[in-house]
Amino acid sequence: MRRRTGCVVADEQPDGPCTGPTRSSGRSPTGSWSRVALAWRPCSNAFRVPRSPWPRPSSSRASTDSDEPAGSSPEDGGSAGSTITSNGDDALTWGDGAYGVVLAHGAAFDAASWKQQATAIADQGATVIAVENISPEAIRDTVEQLQDDGISDVALIGGSAGADAILELASQEPDLPDQLVLLSPNGTVEGLGEEPKLFIASEDESVADVSTELAESAPGDENEAKILPGSAHAQNIFDTDQAEPVLDAILERLERFATQ
Repeated sequence: MRRRTGCVVADEQPDGPCTGPTRSSGRSPTGSWSRVALAWRPCSNAFRVPRSPWPRPSSSRASTDSDEPAGSSPEDGGSAGSTITSNGDDALTWGDGAYGVVLAHGAAFDAASWKQQATAIADQGATVIAVENISPEAIRDTVEQLQDDGISDVALIGGSAGADAILELASQEPDLPDQLVLLSPNGTVEGLGEEPKLFIASEDESVADVSTELAESAPGDENEAKILPGSAHAQNIFDTDQAEPVLDAILERLERFATQ
């Protein structure tokens, strides 16, 4: 992986990894997403994407250690998930759908940090696993566990360090993921497959141009870079006013390509 120089990325900084020159990007006057490098601004008539469920498998995937129903949505913003062991490592799971989603957190986060997004994805009809171990090997093992359980198509979603691990894995095994959704990756790679890819970053973070470059250079016809206003890095985006439109974009993307 080629790392950007001149900036140390730190997930724990609430407003982004660092400041510095960024690639300029045009803005749509209507607030729509463009294929590459246009900033997203919320429209007054923005609407939530309909949540049509994907088909569910006929049997339960795995037993868990939690009594809380996966996919529930309490007032705190999402289910805490159910604790499982994935090839010796702890993980959290939500839902029991026929489409798989693996979540890989940033360095300053943990699996539970995905609970609101994971609950929404599970409610849309997926089986979601958020890993604690974000190494490429652990992510691959989790994908293979889902496939062994009869879930053949698995999307990978990651933020910052988790996004980097997914890129490394996907460049080594390009046929493994069904699609990629990556928040603020820190470096580019070669060898990715033809799977659909969505790259999300904030325009004032120093690694914003990485998402643009990946969307432009990676193989495949369904690659997009969504560049947001602000400087929030990776999962910190979910603590800003961009949280809801970004989640809606992720849900729409997952549903669109999961049904193909």
